[in-house]
Amino acid sequence: NEKQNKKLIPIKFYDLQASAGNGCFTSIENYETLNIGEDYLNKIGIRGNYNRIAIIRAKGISMYPTICDGDFLFVDTDNKEVLNDKIYIINESGLLKVKRVLRDSPFSKTITIQSDNRQSGDYPPYDIEIDGCQNVICGTIICLTRSL
Repeated sequence: NEKQNKKLIPIKFYDLQASAGNGCFTSIENYETLNIGEDYLNKIGIRGNYNRIAIIRAKGISMYPTICDGDFLFVDTDNKEVLNDKIYIINESGLLKVKRVLRDSPFSKTITIQSDNRQSGDYPPYDIEIDGCQNVICGTIICLTRSL
């Protein structure tokens, strides 16, 4: 049983950054495999089907204070259901962004992409059509680890 608690799970760490700002160009072919203890993954709420999990780094300050520059984001790449007030990795024309998504109702034809940092005024919210959303949402942020 002790050996089971020390089991290491290979998780893909992508050599790219999701911008908490205006976006970063991406190349998702390059990744490293990080071996993370299964007990740690379970503690942060990640259980089973570990192949769906990816880790990327946040870049920028538009999602501050929720997400800081350099934070490691655990992304559920299978969960693309658009719910109100959740944080997603969004791909817009090859640019990866980490943003909060607002949706008035499950029947709404548009979603609002919003940054949490509203102090500077540099990151205004904007709307996109829900029809194209399935190609835009790359995954849901399920956990983050603060960079030191």
